[in-house]
Amino acid sequence: MALCFRKLVCFKSSRVKQTVKNCAFYAFRNFLSNAYLSPELSKQITSPASGSGDMAEVCMSLNRCHERNMPVSSMMIDRMIRCVQTDEHLSGSLFYLHHFRHTENSYYIRPWTAFTFVKKCLEVNPKTLVDILTLKTHYGIFPDVFSLNKVLDVLLEKQDLKGALDLACQMFLLEVLDNKTSQALAIEAVSRYWEENTTEIIPTFEDVTIKRNVAGILYCIGMYLSNPSLTLLGQSLLGSIEAEHGIRATYQEPWGPLWWEPGYLENAVSSVENLNEPISKQSVDILLSLTINNNELHERAAKTCHTAQEKGLILDEDLFTLKGIAKSLLNNLPKYEAEDREVSDKQLWTWLEDRTTFEEIEKEVLSEYKEKREALSREIRIEKEAHDQAVENLGFWDLARDRKVERENPNFYLREDYIEGALEDLVLLERFRDKRSIVKDPIILVS
Repeated sequence: MALCFRKLVCFKSSRVKQTVKNCAFYAFRNFLSNAYLSPELSKQITSPASGSGDMAEVCMSLNRCHERNMPVSSMMIDRMIRCVQTDEHLSGSLFYLHHFRHTENSYYIRPWTAFTFVKKCLEVNPKTLVDILTLKTHYGIFPDVFSLNKVLDVLLEKQDLKGALDLACQMFLLEVLDNKTSQALAIEAVSRYWEENTTEIIPTFEDVTIKRNVAGILYCIGMYLSNPSLTLLGQSLLGSIEAEHGIRATYQEPWGPLWWEPGYLENAVSSVENLNEPISKQSVDILLSLTINNNELHERAAKTCHTAQEKGLILDEDLFTLKGIAKSLLNNLPKYEAEDREVSDKQLWTWLEDRTTFEEIEKEVLSEYKEKREALSREIRIEKEAHDQAVENLGFWDLARDRKVERENPNFYLREDYIEGALEDLVLLERFRDKRSIVKDPIILVS
């Protein structure tokens, strides 16, 4: 009996261990619901266009445009992205995006095309989007903030800490951290990175750029939230970069949307002197550790922190730490998500309406191009018949044509080898403005 009981206890113990292990595995969940970025509207935007053919056919049309020096329109690029289904398709689309980026039409790439590209990356390979955003100036993909939030949520769910931090840094560089959902997810990514790479007080950063970007995230979100602990953390890290590498390393080398006036550490100490609300002991400890090489500033910081400690303004509580702030922001995420969904749904509807209008305009323009080509073809045929008749009836045999004489056409859409869909986006945009009665203010050049 005792032996059976011992076996039963061991069995239950192993089951408990397995349950705990499974719980630990599923501890990292997605923070945004599946309804974020309305699946119904997203499907309408990202589904392949009817009659557009498969990926190979679309890419063949793009290749012919490149070979014949005809403009690839933003609508052709949009149809190509909507045809992406595999990782191979996604990798191949990068070539056409890069080529399109360096053409005259690249300015007119549509926001729903960037949205579709993000959704395809989520379906196929989210890591590709992080790589593309790092080289965004070469590919011209600048997603909207809601798409970036969804990708960051997926990366956090997959526990891809490096990818999540890289994307959070790109959101900082794209200046979209004024969005509350972005703030919550970005701070969560930084918090996980901070916890994983910290041995003593400050994390071990891979390079100065990552350190600057993390500091920029903390500083900007701290300013947006009026959170003195986050602001102090960001200021202290930026100040240490300024002290070691110069002020340009904080905002220019590489570029970052930060203040270019020197004195980040001095401003951090001044902010502690003017405190009127509690801050975390974590942020104070980091400030003191980063000013230790500047004796005068360190003494001033130590004295200021001691005064704030006596006033009860420095708290050693988890709620005020970076991890505690991240947890607090995530608790409010359902409210932030509801606000985002209201705005993003309207945005998706607007994109659908705009794309439908652009498709109608594109059909009108292509139909006009076809009529002009047919009219030119009739004109050339009549001219040839008249010439041949003159040669035959009047005997001007010296004017007989031994070979076909091609007429030079200044307009690409009048050429016999015209590729269907090739057009200049400015034509589409001007007609779109006329159809929507949009008045564009003239550009005033100031010399």
